[in-house]
Amino acid sequence: MEGQNVPLNQGQAAGGDARIVPFSTGSRPIADLSDRELRIEKLKTQYGVDRGRNNPFSALKVWDADALAKADFPDPEWIVDGAIPTGLTVLAGQFKAGKSFLALQLAHVVSRGGLFLGELPTKKSPVLYFALEDTPRRIKNRMVKAGLTPTPDLRFIFSKKNVDLARLIVGAVDQWGAGLVVVDTMILGLGDLEADTNDYSNMYDRLSSLKSLADQLGIGIVLVHHLRKGMPGGEGDPFERILGSVGISGVADSLILLQRGRMSREGVLSVTGRDFEEREWAVNFDSGSCLWSITGEAEEVRLTAERREVLETLKEAKGKELSTGVIAKTLGKKDAVVCKLLKALKQEGYITSTRYGYWKLNTAGSEEEEIVL
Repeated sequence: MEGQNVPLNQGQAAGGDARIVPFSTGSRPIADLSDRELRIEKLKTQYGVDRGRNNPFSALKVWDADALAKADFPDPEWIVDGAIPTGLTVLAGQFKAGKSFLALQLAHVVSRGGLFLGELPTKKSPVLYFALEDTPRRIKNRMVKAGLTPTPDLRFIFSKKNVDLARLIVGAVDQWGAGLVVVDTMILGLGDLEADTNDYSNMYDRLSSLKSLADQLGIGIVLVHHLRKGMPGGEGDPFERILGSVGISGVADSLILLQRGRMSREGVLSVTGRDFEEREWAVNFDSGSCLWSITGEAEEVRLTAERREVLETLKEAKGKELSTGVIAKTLGKKDAVVCKLLKALKQEGYITSTRYGYWKLNTAGSEEEEIVL
């Protein structure tokens, strides 16, 4: 090994003793190098770095800031404007929130062209829908109830067995020109019910292959997914409620979160993505047609719903005063959040403060008068 450039503290002499092999400094004598330059030369030898064949940047594209500033990049291509770009999207919601109805509505609108949720423009294209939790009869009933006009550009696959998702997606693009693929649900589509969705590397690797496929084909893939059980909403980052959110957010181009309370028609649809601004809409579920629609800004609906919860709590007290802490505990919210709601309701005349920190409904008006927000 005499004379070879090998990493420091590596390499064995013929007699088995470890030694440091001399490194090259080019045309400059070692004596002319500063301490820092000397350390750099030693590290270059250790890591096998030079500006020739061993240039570590030779396989990478390195941008300088000036070139980056002058570059012209195309805008995202949208399946649904402002919500679902080409690439990988995860649509998540709690059990019985209505996410499968939302996914079916999405697939139908894209297959025919039109406005999703009554407001968002879509790019018309054939759609392949993997209904892995449902039967043909159930999907037919949903379409009939919703009044969805049949279209040959919307195709379904029903299977209780593992499917070769990637192979079928490529085939759908080849045979029918599919521009959107919906998979309900993600776990069944991945084919591993025992998969640990909270394992970052496992989830990242499995979804990366689907994202890469979507990017190469220039299509959108939407995976319908679940939220963590027992994790309260209303505070913090709502997207952290998505099961396996750490690994998923590292891959997905878009995350869509559907939140709706039990027995409530009102909900909030939140969207965030890599290359577009976060959006939130107030949405309404029509139980008659099983269709979703946008009704306004989410913040207005959320505030209205929170105020209604406070008023209902005070109403159930039947004239007794309640403290801020008791109301907050009943609603599962922070004291500071409830305090703001209470002050706003007092200012608007809905409630009165009997003493510091205690509240009751304002009974100055008719007892039969219904509070409407």
